[in-house]
Amino acid sequence: MLVEVPFSYKLWLKIVENSPDATFFHTPYWFELLKGIKRVTPCYPLIFRYKNCYILFPFGKTRILKGLWSVYESVPVGVYGGPIADGDIKKEMYAKIMNRIEHIFKGNILITLPPSKEIDEKNVFSNSNTYIKALELVREKGWSGVSKGHKYAIRKARKNLYVREANPEEMKDYEKLYISFVKKKRRKRRYTHLFFERIKEIMPKKVVRLWVVLHKEKIIGGLVVAYFKDKAYCIHIASNVEYGDFYPHHLLCWETIIHAAKNGYRFYDFLPSGAYATVDIFKKGFGTTPYPVRSYKGTHPLLNTALRIQRVNIG
Repeated sequence: MLVEVPFSYKLWLKIVENSPDATFFHTPYWFELLKGIKRVTPCYPLIFRYKNCYILFPFGKTRILKGLWSVYESVPVGVYGGPIADGDIKKEMYAKIMNRIEHIFKGNILITLPPSKEIDEKNVFSNSNTYIKALELVREKGWSGVSKGHKYAIRKARKNLYVREANPEEMKDYEKLYISFVKKKRRKRRYTHLFFERIKEIMPKKVVRLWVVLHKEKIIGGLVVAYFKDKAYCIHIASNVEYGDFYPHHLLCWETIIHAAKNGYRFYDFLPSGAYATVDIFKKGFGTTPYPVRSYKGTHPLLNTALRIQRVNIG
């Protein structure tokens, strides 16, 4: 029988540490960063027990509307999510977990699935890819898979720029770059001051690191990378657009790929690009492999009933 148990940080960390499917986005660190992202309300994860197995489900409220029309998403703004456990979750258990979650939340739910799991395909869809670089290739063959255009950009960047790890006090410089970057690109600012403050607080733990790129000792760009188990995740990047011809983003990504490879990580994950096709092309240029991001879509029974009534009335 699937039983919900009281939440505790200690149990949360234990499940994350012991689960083969756990990612950085299942950890309390990402929970803290979510508090600084607009239109997202992070919620403490649900924890269930099935026999001797503990199951954790992280989620957040991603659209705050009244009534049945709220949307709840596992690991909002991240990629990986869905249930994880301190043991193997059998296929039939997923169906029970999803059914239980559909009854808990009064609205639509989107649950990102671990890549290794397959459940009821009629409720699973994929509309984006994440791009992953196998770091063993970097250790063995260096430039393997990197496009000619990216090699040119990185070599040119190295003539004018260099990359180093930032200290926490330099986070304020990076935040200013981000604000300027979104203004120049005419995009909406999604990350608040709190997001950067939380990263600054976490940086000493080395779970999240800020890397900066400099031109003549001036910081002109930065990249936030999260590290968890055998994977490095590229979670935020920004730069001074006036230095675009020096290819700061190419150099930031490549130098952090090299660093992750040298320090024993197995994969470097660029994460999905949203609706930006040019960013997809940028990520492919590093010799990455695309992996579809699969999600389970569920609906509270009351909302299903309301939708059926609405369809009948319209019809």
